[in-house]
Amino acid sequence: MTESFGVWIGAVLDVPADQVQATDRFWSRALGWDVGDPWPSHPEFHSLLPPEGSSHVLVQTVEGPARVHLDLYAADVDGEADRIVDLGAERVARHAHWQVLTSPAGLPFCVVTSEGGRDRPPAQEWPGGHHSRLVQVCLDIPHGRLPDETTFWRAATGWAFEASDSPEFAGHLKPGPGGSMQLLLQELGPAEPAEPARAHLDLGAGTDRAVEADRLVSLGAELVREHRGWIVLTDPAGLTFCVTSQHPDQPPRG
Repeated sequence: MTESFGVWIGAVLDVPADQVQATDRFWSRALGWDVGDPWPSHPEFHSLLPPEGSSHVLVQTVEGPARVHLDLYAADVDGEADRIVDLGAERVARHAHWQVLTSPAGLPFCVVTSEGGRDRPPAQEWPGGHHSRLVQVCLDIPHGRLPDETTFWRAATGWAFEASDSPEFAGHLKPGPGGSMQLLLQELGPAEPAEPARAHLDLGAGTDRAVEADRLVSLGAELVREHRGWIVLTDPAGLTFCVTSQHPDQPPRG
């Protein structure tokens, strides 16, 4: 049995072919990152490349509706997959460099061969002086499944857990030094579909979240609703994401 997979995770935007161009255009401008070339061995993938640091965002061309899934990096894909399956995950498909799985509540994710050390990209400064950064992936858990899914992800990651005072959130899972993003576990309302779990991206903008949301709307996002600490939007492919009050310059340390 191997240890937990480490501190570096990736977010993959799975979008159909007719939405890839719009997704690239929006998210490259939203993050301030460049669009990379298709991977030679897997042209369905390409990375979004930050001006500094290492990428942790990919775009994948898929059949079916747009969604977000996680990549967990490990030196031993099979050993790590075995460990996570013992915790309640299910295997879906094995590829040359990654294993596709689903969490107990049906969230798709992959264990991917590690590429070694990485550097977290810094926050971007935008005209007017405010900053933002992709700070976390929020796991949207079906109603009634939050306790079990929280237990699974705490064991799968081995990260420090910071419980939330809000009943709809279990809390944050925070990686150690050098981590790319943290995870937030949120329970969906009873009117939402029973399964599967899904995921969305969260940008941190601190007290400038309204300014950041306005910037993103100007790039093509649509405003959905505002909450006390976050603003919900959708991107051109229809993917939900949020701008939160988390500080964009603060590393997600455990």
